[in-house]
Amino acid sequence: MPALRSLSFALLTSFFLAVPGTSLPAQTRLAQPFARYVPSPGRNGVDSLPSHPIAGPKDPVTLALGGILVGGAGMVAGAAIGAQLREDHCEDCGLAGLIYGGILGELATVPLGVHLANRRQGSYSLGLLSSLAVTGAGLAIAAGADRTEVLLAVPVLQIITAVAVERATSR
Repeated sequence: MPALRSLSFALLTSFFLAVPGTSLPAQTRLAQPFARYVPSPGRNGVDSLPSHPIAGPKDPVTLALGGILVGGAGMVAGAAIGAQLREDHCEDCGLAGLIYGGILGELATVPLGVHLANRRQGSYSLGLLSSLAVTGAGLAIAAGADRTEVLLAVPVLQIITAVAVERATSR
């Protein structure tokens, strides 16, 4: 069990290190230590195109794939951590910890995966807020209607809203 606890600690630490914090004012200033590059005219007097594409939001499929991959890994890690934390309290507490940990892990990492797939150009905090709102609404609807099938739509709606928020807030 010590190996699982150290793995849980390592996963949690890497998650918090991956979450971007706020930047200091000096970090947001753009310094220009080099002279501005002016491309020479190419063949036939036409300027050559830059070698790298212009930065912008990526296509929705790539962003959704990033959310699926990172969200799936976060769900597994959250489930493992939740089960480990709750396993000694009662007979079925490990299962409850597994479920709640999986929900929380997926809730936090779907918008993170979409944000990272978009080269960190959008707003992770707004994506996280939208993911929290979708999860809360899904849990409330499922509890009110006494239908757990509603919960199957929650991850799909999280990915859709995370992609929409990321594309809307991209620089």
